[in-house]
Amino acid sequence: MKKILYIFYFALAIPFFAIAEEEIIFDVNFTRDIDDFEMDGQNISSEKFDIHGFVNAYPINTPVVNPNNTEETFANAVRMSQNAAMELVLPPLENVGTIRTYYYLNSTTSADVPVQLLYNIGTVETPIWSEFSPAISITVPKKVDASDNLAKYAETVINKSGPTQIKIGKNLVATNVLLYAIQITKYVGGDDENGGGDENGGGDEDNNGEEENVEYWLNFNFDDDLGEFAPNNFTENTAFESVSLGITGFAQYLPLSNNSVINPDNNNQIFTNGARFGRGAGQGITFSEYPNIGFVRAYYYMPGNNPTASVPILFNSGTAESPVWEDFDPVIEMDVSYTGSGTAQSFKIPINSEVPLQIMFSNARSHNGNAGNVILYSVQISKYDPQTSVTNPNYNNINYRLENRILTIPSTEFNFAEIYNLSGVRIGNITTNQVFNFTNAGHYILKINTKNGVFTEKLIVY
Repeated sequence: MKKILYIFYFALAIPFFAIAEEEIIFDVNFTRDIDDFEMDGQNISSEKFDIHGFVNAYPINTPVVNPNNTEETFANAVRMSQNAAMELVLPPLENVGTIRTYYYLNSTTSADVPVQLLYNIGTVETPIWSEFSPAISITVPKKVDASDNLAKYAETVINKSGPTQIKIGKNLVATNVLLYAIQITKYVGGDDENGGGDENGGGDEDNNGEEENVEYWLNFNFDDDLGEFAPNNFTENTAFESVSLGITGFAQYLPLSNNSVINPDNNNQIFTNGARFGRGAGQGITFSEYPNIGFVRAYYYMPGNNPTASVPILFNSGTAESPVWEDFDPVIEMDVSYTGSGTAQSFKIPINSEVPLQIMFSNARSHNGNAGNVILYSVQISKYDPQTSVTNPNYNNINYRLENRILTIPSTEFNFAEIYNLSGVRIGNITTNQVFNFTNAGHYILKINTKNGVFTEKLIVY
């Protein structure tokens, strides 16, 4: 298997601990404020807090302890499920910083429970809910001990200036969660420093997610480049090829144009034509060999409410005439999930190969039931720029400790550090002498922010 260097690119976020004084601009406690909410069936609303939504049930009387104040007990909660209709729509707020939430799982689980976060790119009257870029979810840690009665506190950095309306959506796995309280801090920095994208989607990126000062070997989408593919009359279960783009593949359908979706990196762009792939052997898309590869970006969408499909990126360890397709080490998979948001998922995967390399997106894998079909709309493959992997001698002075799934960085020569999983989702951040507890074993990326630059380290947690 081929080992690669992971370097993730994210715009910096000012973490909550870097703010001298935090202003709370939104504060709801479903125990304290129970009289301010009304229920009509499963529809919840509050005129005072300008909240409305569709929930599994409220109030759920399951007392838990506030982990930040053990003398306080939360008694009442909103219960949310995996139902695609689940939503808790918050009011439009100016300058959204960090969302603080208190959740609880009332049954033991084998995995963490991500809860979807979306934001409104339309109007209050006609909302259009879009994923952040990269996608943001609130992670509720799995419950191992049935006697655990502490609420699970999470801080999720948004950092969007201007008016922003956020929706807490469905759970991304089939487990109910209880939500007890929400706080939102005021953001005092510049625009969208968490990489969530501005109103036109993407900060320094434009059009199809293209980035300034980045050169591409390949940059295509099926809307603009459909005429480059042959045959041009294919529809179902057909091999396809583009000589000019150096692409071959086999798809269930191409073109498929009945699922128009928003480009999450440019909300002014709609993807219409795509290629649909499933789990069948032989399905996938293969690219030319390139002298080097920086990152790969792909835009996918799952049209049906099915289990997550994991699309692997493989590399050719053989020859062009006799290819041998292998997984990278660690394995690279793009987890395409049903969101129901009408927005594509954007995956930016660093490869950082300095040697010639040929890759393919293979047929989807299923790790949790019968994974759904996925639609691919666009792919970018960048040229590798060695500048992005230059280290700084000062980094040698920054050491971390990882023992028993507990991460600490005792050095004082860094600003803050962020922890990501291999899907590019930020799962936590720490500063000097703070600790981060990994819930699950696996591969992670530690991004250390210093005055001299940003450095990354791959972590293996056992």
